[in-house]
Amino acid sequence: MSEVGLIEAIEVLLSSKPLLVLILQFILGVGLGYVSVKAFKYVLAFIILLLLGALLSLWSLSEQAHALMSELGDIARRLIGLLIALGILTVGPLSIGFLIGALLALVKK
Repeated sequence: MSEVGLIEAIEVLLSSKPLLVLILQFILGVGLGYVSVKAFKYVLAFIILLLLGALLSLWSLSEQAHALMSELGDIARRLIGLLIALGILTVGPLSIGFLIGALLALVKK
């Protein structure tokens, strides 16, 4: 990514709506982490089941994704890069907040 593109991306993230969404996602993650530690064994089983389901989905789609990427070439790589960036922006704040909330619940015990 060029320097100009990076600066524009940072400006977009720091505008009011995306920044508000990031802050709200972080707060939701803190709450989720705090409550999750209180019901740890159930949440742990839930997370393991979700991860197993996601791994099975990735495994079943991996051959199709590679075939599609080889056909579409550069456009597919850029699209997948965009999807990864969007995934990080949507899951990242919630995940970080979850970890902080879980730590707060453990410390508060």
